[in-house]
Amino acid sequence: MVMYCRQTKKWFIFALTIFLFLVLFFFGSLTPTAYAGCASGYQCADPPKTVQDFRSGCQGGTWDAGGHLINCTQQYNNGDWSNPREYDCSADTCSTGWIAETCCREADCYEYSCGHTANCCVGITTYCGDGSCNGSEDCSSCPGDCGACCTPDCPVACGQADGCGGTCSSSDAGAPSAPALNPADGGTVTVAESEQTTVSWSAPAKADSYYLELYPAGTSCASAGAYCNVLAGLSYTFAPLYPTYYYRVQGINSTCASEPGDWAEATFSVRGTISGTVKQDDGDEAVLIGGICQLGGASGVQPGVGSAVVVNGVDSGSVNADGTYSLTSSLGSSKVAVLSIGDPTQWRCTCPDACTYSASAPTSGLDYFVSNIKAPWWQADSGNVHAESDLSSNVPNTATYPYLITGESGLASYGGSLDSGSGTINQSGSEWQAQTSYQGLKTDYGYFKRILEDDPEAAANGVTIQEGDYSTDGEIAIAAGENMIILVDGNVTVTDNINVEPGGFLAIISSGNITIGNSVTNVEGVYIADGTISTGVSSSQLTGEGMF
Repeated sequence: MVMYCRQTKKWFIFALTIFLFLVLFFFGSLTPTAYAGCASGYQCADPPKTVQDFRSGCQGGTWDAGGHLINCTQQYNNGDWSNPREYDCSADTCSTGWIAETCCREADCYEYSCGHTANCCVGITTYCGDGSCNGSEDCSSCPGDCGACCTPDCPVACGQADGCGGTCSSSDAGAPSAPALNPADGGTVTVAESEQTTVSWSAPAKADSYYLELYPAGTSCASAGAYCNVLAGLSYTFAPLYPTYYYRVQGINSTCASEPGDWAEATFSVRGTISGTVKQDDGDEAVLIGGICQLGGASGVQPGVGSAVVVNGVDSGSVNADGTYSLTSSLGSSKVAVLSIGDPTQWRCTCPDACTYSASAPTSGLDYFVSNIKAPWWQADSGNVHAESDLSSNVPNTATYPYLITGESGLASYGGSLDSGSGTINQSGSEWQAQTSYQGLKTDYGYFKRILEDDPEAAANGVTIQEGDYSTDGEIAIAAGENMIILVDGNVTVTDNINVEPGGFLAIISSGNITIGNSVTNVEGVYIADGTISTGVSSSQLTGEGMF
């Protein structure tokens, strides 16, 4: 580093001049540290300026230090430029006996002695800040000369102009792919009573709405029960009315334009749940109300292991230990739902008839009622039987004689239908039967009353006429040769057994109904009622001998 000073002691000038000459001779070509802090409009010289450059330039009166002419004579008028002195840069002060003529900081490569710029900086003609955007300058590197950069305006990427002379991306454009559907093709959904079902789909990229077509399989959007519309969401819920549906879904991208995507389609089945409880009804009290059997307070029961409810002979649901059951069947009405009793030797159905419903799927509360008390049945021995309406006796196949008429052949006649349960009509195998109405004399209460009330010997012959309801009082025993005829203008209740010895005669004739009590096990005689003859409910067998 170099600084220029003047001698204050003349005797020292000569020796110092020789010393500086030797230093410059050997080290004058050394390059000082390049200065990084050049003033605006200047850059570091390449190669950097040296002491020799400065000296030779200033000896000529001026020195071009990079665009600035330095007037050296004005800066040094007390010394000899031909014999400059070197400044000790490490001490940053003049040597003893020398005075600093300038404020040189050559350690920073900045020359104050000439008044304005570093001797290691040279002028440049183009730079950031010269007011002109040129070279490699742009809005990012030099916004002062080139102006602020334009910000592209691309709220959506649809390939439109960006407002800065360019084009936006088109990444938002394009048709969506086909969505994934649930239920899938061939799938099944199950609904309970009053329950809805839902179809849903995935959200493919770029889809912002969806077109749904849903209708009963084999129909179209114009059919009843169809739904065809645009939806913003990913699902649709509805109340199914048909067993099979077809649907398809298409994603739509409306970001840049209306661009429909690929369709996804599926056909699925709808099944309804049928559920209820099998309940115990030993008193045969359950009644059919609104198509469903009902009995308050009845508890659930399993009528034998293996009990099940079967619909249309295809769909089956097992009856649990508590009597509950549940199964599914294809959606729809007019289903034949039958309770199959697991142990028919111990259980029978009391309601509905034949344990059979006409039901819909879905349905809940479809209850069956059963009893482990055998259903009452009767047989005739060696005689004819007739009913003006239906003739029915549920003769079980476990009976000792599983026939409607045992012994000698007899005729079964009826005006409506004939049902002999699991048995046949005749023990003899003749199976005589006739569907016909009674064409003879009507021997009812009025007929016998007209005959007997005018008979002066009626009372003597054991005839009694009772006005109003009548109930037997204790057991009645008719001995041989004894006659008893009771005419009742009302209902009759038989509370105890009635026995008639051979040769005796008993007749009870009612204008109403004749009811045989539950505890009665034997009745004999002739019983005629304008209404019905009821045998009651009991686990004991009732034997009737005579005419009923």
